Amino acid sequence: MKPKNIFTHSFSLKHLTSLRAFRYLESFSDKAYLLENVHTPRQAHSFLGVSPTKVLRIVCGRVYLEINGECQELFEDPLVAMNRFIDEHQMSSRMESLRGEPVYGGVVGYLGYDCVRFVENIPMPESSVAMDDAILMLFPVSVTFEYDHEQVIITGVVIDDNSRESTIATVGALKAELERLNEIPEDLESTFLMNEVSAQQFDEEELKTYGEVHEREHCEKVEKIKEYIRQGDIFQAVYSIRFNVPASSSELAIYSYLKSINPSPYMFYLKLGKEVLMGASPETLLRYDGQYLETHPIAGTRRRGRDAQDDERLSQDLLSDAKETAEHLMLVDLGRNDLSKVSKIGTVKMNRFMGIEKFSHVMHIVSVVQGEKSDEYTPFEAMLSCFPAGTLSGAPKVRAMQIISELEKTARGSYGGAVLFSGFSGQFDSCITIRSIYVRDKIAHIQAGGGIVADSNPKDEYQEIINKAMSPFKAIKLANQQNSTMRGVNI
Repeated sequence: MKPKNIFTHSFSLKHLTSLRAFRYLESFSDKAYLLENVHTPRQAHSFLGVSPTKVLRIVCGRVYLEINGECQELFEDPLVAMNRFIDEHQMSSRMESLRGEPVYGGVVGYLGYDCVRFVENIPMPESSVAMDDAILMLFPVSVTFEYDHEQVIITGVVIDDNSRESTIATVGALKAELERLNEIPEDLESTFLMNEVSAQQFDEEELKTYGEVHEREHCEKVEKIKEYIRQGDIFQAVYSIRFNVPASSSELAIYSYLKSINPSPYMFYLKLGKEVLMGASPETLLRYDGQYLETHPIAGTRRRGRDAQDDERLSQDLLSDAKETAEHLMLVDLGRNDLSKVSKIGTVKMNRFMGIEKFSHVMHIVSVVQGEKSDEYTPFEAMLSCFPAGTLSGAPKVRAMQIISELEKTARGSYGGAVLFSGFSGQFDSCITIRSIYVRDKIAHIQAGGGIVADSNPKDEYQEIINKAMSPFKAIKLANQQNSTMRGVNI
């Protein structure tokens, strides 16, 4: 059923932070979300929601719909069910005037990498971690932090006539409680000291002990991939390793440190009952603004420099590295091919080509591919044309994924899939699930990978995986050291 009406309240931001608001609200619900962009200060925003009214779950390929606590199985294709779930919660004709406006309620969830088996005939290895294939949640009420306007906006969307009064009441109650919290300064115990993080020493050797695959076996797998490349099967494949790290702290404490250590365009925290999926992804899978589709291939990595001069030297070294640039070009071509399938003929173009984007610990080569969406496809279907990303699979994509399934020990789960948001007013945005942490039963699961090409050095590729896994590992270790005491950053 399509949304009918919208109600909003707003107030000026004073002492309230997104994490503080979320910490309060999620205590009343077993499912909730927090999505943030904290990489670019001018574009920084946070939005969150609790108590979804509908939940669509894909479990072992079977489809389940939960409404008001009651669950029923839907006997249909998982991708068809997900596409319909998103599409039927776009605005009605009565709300068309709001198209493009920042209405931040809608559908939030993830698709695991293993959902590719619903598209291609690719056998998946057994899973070592209990996790749904995918989950989509409908949130009619949301809270938005607009930092550039120093405002908090509470939005309630009426889905049907029966929910009108409850939606109005919920929005009013949220406004009253959050305004109360907004007047209370955060105590000193919650102030995060960045020098406390920078002073910590983190042992790579400890991280390695948590890996499901160790260095020697990883190097053997890299050599097998290079043999496939020599035989002409593929040009590249992305091989990854999972790390299973004890997590004694609260999940929100881990997220607080992750956000401080690795602020990213796609910060996400999905509370999913007894488990949590969180991350700090740098990479857009697919974005849709109502007319144009965008995907952002990222390939090519260097560490950040010790100072500005070293940073610039490393940037130039990255752009002049023949292996890194060749790998990036391959994935740009793959992104253009993916978008061309769902874009109007002749509209696919490069908006940015091989720019350097810098993050807290690493820098990447980034390009932006754009196309005007064909009317034949929904945004979700357009996202599936790019799924999974070439930067997490390889090229040619299908054969690379077959080799990944052969060589990786266990199913990837959420890693390499997508976290997505589909707003009531037509926005659609998704990121690749990387730099992520999945927490269940006090074990934090991290996964990281790297693209293997013909001249890859196995030891260097292993070190790249360790480098990518370090920021989530640091967040877990710091949170563990706090013994579940939230001394999180003011966010």
